[in-house]
Amino acid sequence: MQNQKKMSFLLRILLSAALFNLSYWVADYCGFCILFFLFPLYSFFVRNLNLKRLFNVGLGWGILAFGGNLFWVYVLISTKADCSKFIAFLIYFVLVLLMAVTAGFFFILLKLFLDKFKNRALKIFIFLFGWYLYFLFLADYFPRIIGKNVRYPFILPVVPLSSFKFFLKMVSWVFLPFNGSYKEKINCDFLYLKPHSQYLDKSRAELAGDIYCKIKYLNSDKRLYNNNVNEIIIAPESMFPFVLNYDLKVLNLVEKVLLPKQKLIIGAKRQEGEKYFQSVYVIEQGRIIQFYDKTIMMPFGEKLSKFWKTYFNFAADFFLKNKIALSKGKSSTKTFVLNDNCEGIPRICSEFFWQNDKQLIPFATKQNKVILAFVDDDWFCSYLRKLMTNYAAFKSAKLGVSIIYIDFSGVTKFQN
Repeated sequence: MQNQKKMSFLLRILLSAALFNLSYWVADYCGFCILFFLFPLYSFFVRNLNLKRLFNVGLGWGILAFGGNLFWVYVLISTKADCSKFIAFLIYFVLVLLMAVTAGFFFILLKLFLDKFKNRALKIFIFLFGWYLYFLFLADYFPRIIGKNVRYPFILPVVPLSSFKFFLKMVSWVFLPFNGSYKEKINCDFLYLKPHSQYLDKSRAELAGDIYCKIKYLNSDKRLYNNNVNEIIIAPESMFPFVLNYDLKVLNLVEKVLLPKQKLIIGAKRQEGEKYFQSVYVIEQGRIIQFYDKTIMMPFGEKLSKFWKTYFNFAADFFLKNKIALSKGKSSTKTFVLNDNCEGIPRICSEFFWQNDKQLIPFATKQNKVILAFVDDDWFCSYLRKLMTNYAAFKSAKLGVSIIYIDFSGVTKFQN
């Protein structure tokens, strides 16, 4: 009897974790599974389990669920960082274990709170609301062990659900009273400049030549019809992973293939004195007419926080070896002029995903504004890239703004 009970517990945990992970791994097909992962867990909170056993249930569930969700961390570190696969797995396991411990304590707190109520309907409501608060904690507060501004929004259940248009329409309807009337669709054309598949291994000259050839190809047909096409060629973050503002040869090369009045918006490094920035440039007729510097750095990938520098500086040997630590940009309110009727609000990768929505709403909801999200997702697993795109779709629906999402796969427009 005792063995059957243990087996029942184990099966419930496995089923819940499987539904949870399927919704994130295969969001296009199984994103709806996130709606059901709590069903197998509910019985743990209404049974007379002692707190130690309940903590173990939460810990076990957390290891399985978060271990699957965060598997991209192991893949990223093992392939991109300068360390062995064992060290990569150790870092991944410690991160998963820390999250799982929070699940164990959450199970206890939720159980203690639910025991104060008798009404079944009220218990179910509190159970669901408790999980809502827990996911907000995982997304907004737990990641701060890595860095001050770090968030992990891809753990939110709304992200896999954002694979479905019906869900996004529901989000738009729910938030419409807060966002005002729907905005007109943005009338702005973009040509996508695809990065080289081995852009990190190529020299400056090789990448400059690749950019020249691709722009020439994009414009080849248009020269036959109209010599004044007012279109924008756009590329993702780190398309040209070198300093561009001092490179007149590259700018002159670009000038030869850009059409009159045509703009190139491209991600590259920028140097100012001894400081280096992750930036996006607007180039027209071979001249840099605007630029934007990234304001929220990626921990370990672009710089180490003061805490990690002070106590765990060895991490720099794993993640920043042979790399230049980047500086933080000064302003996040700069806009790019796209055409006579439209302006773009640039955001570069981590700041798009981590920045508080309240900082965007005041000027992003204006009629002629779009958010330009420049993303380097070449580092990540395919399932995380999909979750990143889903989050952009959700953000567009929630805020009622148009988002132009530029990653290593192409340009995607999200418009209400």
